Amino acid sequence: MPGNCGWIETDLAFRDLTINAMAWDPESETVIDPFGGRHDLENKVIRFTKDPEMRIDEDPIRMIRACRFLAQLEGRFDPVSLAAVSRMKNRLDHTIAPERIRLEVMKAMELDKPSLFFRALQETGLLVKVFPSLDRCVELDGGPYHGETVFEHCLLVGDALLRSQPLLRLAGYLHDTGKFDAAEHK
Repeated sequence: MPGNCGWIETDLAFRDLTINAMAWDPESETVIDPFGGRHDLENKVIRFTKDPEMRIDEDPIRMIRACRFLAQLEGRFDPVSLAAVSRMKNRLDHTIAPERIRLEVMKAMELDKPSLFFRALQETGLLVKVFPSLDRCVELDGGPYHGETVFEHCLLVGDALLRSQPLLRLAGYLHDTGKFDAAEHK
Protein backbone atom coordinates (compact mmCIF):
# COMPACT_ATOMS: atom_id res chain seq x y z
CA MET A 1 0.00 0.00 0.00
CA PRO A 2 1.41 3.42 -0.83
CA GLY A 3 2.59 5.63 1.99
CA ASN A 4 -0.25 8.14 1.63
CA CYS A 5 -2.97 5.67 2.66
CA GLY A 6 -2.77 6.74 6.31
CA TRP A 7 -4.48 10.06 5.70
CA ILE A 8 -7.06 8.41 3.45
CA GLU A 9 -8.00 5.92 6.17
CA THR A 10 -8.21 8.79 8.66
CA ASP A 11 -10.59 10.60 6.32
CA LEU A 12 -12.65 7.44 5.76
CA ALA A 13 -12.97 7.00 9.53
CA PHE A 14 -15.14 10.13 9.64
CA ARG A 15 -17.60 8.90 7.00
CA ASP A 16 -21.06 7.93 8.17
CA LEU A 17 -21.68 4.46 6.71
CA THR A 18 -19.29 1.65 5.86
CA ILE A 19 -20.57 1.62 2.28
CA ASN A 20 -19.48 5.28 1.98
CA ALA A 21 -16.11 4.68 3.64
CA MET A 22 -14.20 3.13 0.77
CA ALA A 23 -11.67 4.68 -1.59
CA TRP A 24 -9.83 3.67 -4.74
CA ASP A 25 -6.05 3.80 -4.73
CA PRO A 26 -5.05 4.31 -8.40
CA GLU A 27 -1.38 3.59 -7.71
CA SER A 28 -1.91 0.11 -6.32
CA GLU A 29 -5.26 -0.36 -8.09
CA THR A 30 -6.86 -1.54 -4.86
CA VAL A 31 -9.87 -0.59 -2.82
CA ILE A 32 -9.11 0.87 0.58
CA ASP A 33 -11.87 -0.53 2.77
CA PRO A 34 -11.00 -0.27 6.47
CA PHE A 35 -14.59 -0.87 7.70
CA GLY A 36 -15.81 -3.73 5.51
CA GLY A 37 -17.94 -1.55 3.28
CA ARG A 38 -17.55 -3.85 0.30
CA HIS A 39 -18.91 -6.78 2.31
CA ASP A 40 -21.79 -4.67 3.63
CA LEU A 41 -22.59 -3.45 0.12
CA GLU A 42 -22.63 -7.00 -1.25
CA ASN A 43 -24.93 -8.07 1.62
CA LYS A 44 -27.04 -4.88 1.51
CA VAL A 45 -26.31 -4.07 5.15
CA ILE A 46 -26.47 -0.52 6.48
CA ARG A 47 -23.87 -0.07 9.21
CA PHE A 48 -22.28 3.03 10.69
CA THR A 49 -18.50 3.26 10.81
CA LYS A 50 -16.93 2.74 14.22
CA ASP A 51 -19.28 3.78 17.05
CA PRO A 52 -22.77 4.42 15.60
CA GLU A 53 -23.79 6.82 18.37
CA MET A 54 -20.66 8.90 17.83
CA ARG A 55 -21.35 9.06 14.07
CA ILE A 56 -24.97 10.11 14.72
CA ASP A 57 -23.98 12.63 17.38
CA GLU A 58 -21.61 14.30 14.88
CA ASP A 59 -24.52 14.87 12.48
CA PRO A 60 -27.99 13.50 13.29
CA ILE A 61 -29.11 13.77 9.65
CA ARG A 62 -27.08 10.60 9.19
CA MET A 63 -29.99 8.65 10.65
CA ILE A 64 -32.27 9.75 7.82
CA ARG A 65 -29.48 9.17 5.27
CA ALA A 66 -29.11 5.63 6.60
CA CYS A 67 -32.83 5.04 5.96
CA ARG A 68 -32.47 6.43 2.45
CA PHE A 69 -29.50 4.20 1.65
CA LEU A 70 -31.34 1.20 3.09
CA ALA A 71 -34.21 1.91 0.69
CA GLN A 72 -31.84 2.45 -2.23
CA LEU A 73 -30.13 -0.90 -1.64
CA GLU A 74 -33.38 -2.62 -0.62
CA GLY A 75 -31.32 -3.78 2.33
CA ARG A 76 -31.46 -4.04 6.08
CA PHE A 77 -29.90 -2.44 9.12
CA ASP A 78 -27.05 -3.95 11.07
CA PRO A 79 -28.66 -4.62 14.50
CA VAL A 80 -26.19 -2.39 16.37
CA SER A 81 -26.79 0.50 13.97
CA LEU A 82 -30.57 0.02 14.14
CA ALA A 83 -30.49 0.10 17.93
CA ALA A 84 -28.35 3.25 17.90
CA VAL A 85 -30.75 5.10 15.59
CA SER A 86 -33.71 4.02 17.71
CA ARG A 87 -31.97 5.28 20.86
CA MET A 88 -30.84 8.57 19.31
CA LYS A 89 -33.95 9.53 17.31
CA ASN A 90 -34.64 12.49 19.61
CA ARG A 91 -31.43 14.12 18.34
CA LEU A 92 -33.48 15.25 15.32
CA ASP A 93 -35.48 17.56 17.58
CA HIS A 94 -34.25 21.14 17.11
CA THR A 95 -30.77 20.11 15.92
CA ILE A 96 -31.29 19.68 12.18
CA ALA A 97 -32.38 22.38 9.77
CA PRO A 98 -35.66 21.39 8.09
CA GLU A 99 -34.05 22.08 4.71
CA ARG A 100 -31.57 19.24 5.27
CA ILE A 101 -34.37 16.83 6.14
CA ARG A 102 -36.32 17.94 3.07
CA LEU A 103 -33.28 17.27 0.88
CA GLU A 104 -32.98 13.68 2.15
CA VAL A 105 -36.72 13.08 1.74
CA MET A 106 -36.73 14.39 -1.83
CA LYS A 107 -33.72 12.22 -2.72
CA ALA A 108 -35.69 9.24 -1.38
CA MET A 109 -38.62 10.11 -3.64
CA GLU A 110 -36.42 9.40 -6.65
CA LEU A 111 -35.72 5.79 -5.61
CA ASP A 112 -37.39 2.77 -7.16
CA LYS A 113 -39.42 2.04 -3.99
CA PRO A 114 -39.52 4.97 -1.58
CA SER A 115 -41.94 2.96 0.56
CA LEU A 116 -38.82 1.18 1.86
CA PHE A 117 -37.57 4.57 3.08
CA PHE A 118 -40.82 5.17 4.98
CA ARG A 119 -40.69 1.64 6.40
CA ALA A 120 -37.12 2.24 7.58
CA LEU A 121 -38.17 5.52 9.19
CA GLN A 122 -40.99 3.67 10.93
CA GLU A 123 -38.73 0.78 12.04
CA THR A 124 -36.22 3.15 13.61
CA GLY A 125 -38.79 5.42 15.28
CA LEU A 126 -37.87 8.35 13.03
CA LEU A 127 -41.20 8.43 11.19
CA VAL A 128 -42.90 10.15 14.12
CA LYS A 129 -40.15 12.79 14.05
CA VAL A 130 -40.19 13.44 10.30
CA PHE A 131 -43.80 12.67 9.31
CA PRO A 132 -45.91 12.52 12.50
CA SER A 133 -49.18 12.57 10.53
CA LEU A 134 -48.11 9.49 8.54
CA ASP A 135 -46.88 7.75 11.69
CA ARG A 136 -50.35 8.10 13.22
CA CYS A 137 -51.71 6.08 10.27
CA VAL A 138 -49.51 3.00 10.82
CA GLU A 139 -52.24 0.99 12.55
CA LEU A 140 -55.25 2.98 11.36
CA ASP A 141 -57.86 0.77 9.70
CA GLY A 142 -58.28 1.63 6.02
CA GLY A 143 -62.06 1.27 6.25
CA PRO A 144 -64.45 -0.71 4.07
CA TYR A 145 -62.79 0.30 0.79
CA HIS A 146 -59.24 -0.81 1.64
CA GLY A 147 -57.97 -4.13 2.90
CA GLU A 148 -54.90 -2.51 4.39
CA THR A 149 -54.07 0.15 6.97
CA VAL A 150 -54.02 3.78 5.92
CA PHE A 151 -50.20 3.67 6.21
CA GLU A 152 -49.97 0.69 3.84
CA HIS A 153 -52.43 2.37 1.45
CA CYS A 154 -50.33 5.55 1.38
CA LEU A 155 -47.19 3.51 0.62
CA LEU A 156 -48.93 1.70 -2.24
CA VAL A 157 -50.13 4.97 -3.76
CA GLY A 158 -46.74 6.68 -3.50
CA ASP A 159 -44.87 3.75 -5.03
CA ALA A 160 -47.31 3.74 -7.96
CA LEU A 161 -46.52 7.35 -8.90
CA LEU A 162 -43.75 8.36 -11.30
CA ARG A 163 -40.30 8.78 -9.82
CA SER A 164 -39.72 11.58 -12.34
CA GLN A 165 -42.19 13.68 -10.31
CA PRO A 166 -40.80 13.46 -6.76
CA LEU A 167 -43.03 16.16 -5.27
CA LEU A 168 -46.17 14.50 -6.64
CA ARG A 169 -44.89 11.20 -5.32
CA LEU A 170 -44.43 12.67 -1.85
CA ALA A 171 -47.99 13.96 -2.02
CA GLY A 172 -49.10 10.42 -2.80
CA TYR A 173 -47.43 9.10 0.34
CA LEU A 174 -49.12 11.78 2.42
CA HIS A 175 -52.49 12.01 0.66
CA ASP A 176 -54.55 10.27 3.37
CA THR A 177 -52.70 11.33 6.50
CA GLY A 178 -55.65 13.48 7.57
CA LYS A 179 -57.75 10.35 8.07
CA PHE A 180 -56.40 9.81 11.57
CA ASP A 181 -57.66 13.21 12.73
CA ALA A 182 -60.95 12.73 10.85
CA ALA A 183 -61.49 9.35 12.54
CA GLU A 184 -60.74 10.86 15.96
CA HIS A 185 -63.33 13.61 15.50
CA LYS A 186 -66.23 11.47 14.25
